[in-house]
Amino acid sequence: MGTLKNESAEEYIIGYLISNKDSLLTAEEYISGQDFYNLTLQKIYKCIYNLYRNQKEISILILSDYLRNEIKDIVPKLVEIDANNSFVVEQEFIHCLNEVKKYSILRNISEWLYRNYDILQKEKIKDIDNYILNLIGESFQYSEKLKKKKNPNSKKILSEILSDFDKDNIRNIKVGGKLGESIPGYFPGHLWILAGYTSTGKSFFLNQLIIDIYKNNGKGLIFSLEDSRKEKLIKIISNLSEIHQTRIITNDIKSNKNDLNLIVKTMQKINEWELFIYDDIYNLQEIKMKIKKHKIQSDIDIVCIDFIQNIQEPGSIYEKMSKIALELQSMAKELQVTIVALSQVSNDSVINSEVIGLKGAGELAASADIILWLRRFKEPNQKNWLDCDIRKNRPFGKTGTIAYQFNQSWSRLEVRK
Repeated sequence: MGTLKNESAEEYIIGYLISNKDSLLTAEEYISGQDFYNLTLQKIYKCIYNLYRNQKEISILILSDYLRNEIKDIVPKLVEIDANNSFVVEQEFIHCLNEVKKYSILRNISEWLYRNYDILQKEKIKDIDNYILNLIGESFQYSEKLKKKKNPNSKKILSEILSDFDKDNIRNIKVGGKLGESIPGYFPGHLWILAGYTSTGKSFFLNQLIIDIYKNNGKGLIFSLEDSRKEKLIKIISNLSEIHQTRIITNDIKSNKNDLNLIVKTMQKINEWELFIYDDIYNLQEIKMKIKKHKIQSDIDIVCIDFIQNIQEPGSIYEKMSKIALELQSMAKELQVTIVALSQVSNDSVINSEVIGLKGAGELAASADIILWLRRFKEPNQKNWLDCDIRKNRPFGKTGTIAYQFNQSWSRLEVRK
């Protein structure tokens, strides 16, 4: 525990801030006063922060006046810090900020591990599943602290935008087909909602999106909260091979050599993908953990959730969906993925077709960047029709309807002429 510190870095930071008070804004993107191990330096940092917040000058003399009753021999201490660190450059300052943050987190983790070791030793755990979930949640809190705070200054934001242009960092996976005319790509940080009544074809439509994503060199993660992972993959195989899923499930393809060869080739193609399917994860905490894992290990682009109302969270349907909407929006931005979530619709949309009525809460519609609404037709000559209404397109603006129809084998959608 005692070695988890870098007091030289802490002194560097204080020395730099005395001479460069506006650099406190940079410091606050990385650390807070609580991150200092040395209590004297922690008090000095907090004093600098308060002076800056109140738009007062910062100098050794002023700091001494404010801290003389709290810190013994404050004047020689400040003079020594200033003398030893007067030549620190900005690059070294940033390095020291990262060092202080790192050791602060390590101290917190160490205390956390000791605390949980004590709990295990005393056998105080009654519900091991709940205990493990709590551990996962607490571990996320520490990883959150590693994130650099975002600078709200428009000059800084413009600098980041220009840097993205220069480095060609604007990464997205192209949206295929007719849909791509209105929505050019799956951009990191965007939340899509794919909505429709029961048995409209939401999962079918999603499967086709997934295939198009891989055709455009994307990588995906699926949380299948209704179908098993085998059923989900069979439906993707069906869509890609254009052989109806019933024939694959019942092994009806066995007697047809051409179809069997086509299925084998389709499986070989899917085997080249980096696609991950979970059918046993139902809460937001675990969903976030898996997204983070596959983002780090495989740099996934797209996360699909089929479907959102099956996520298990406490509270009423309204409370649950309000929380899920905000959490998914936050995950997409933080983990830099596109999240495509399937949603049932509310009764309000039955009464008024203009209402974007996603089942559970208005926050779903408010949080979404893009909302696709699927509609089927009851007329006998239109039973294979499916219309996709782009009801919300916050990033790109263009809305409208794309007319689809199921192909002859009912395995894939094609644009209706």
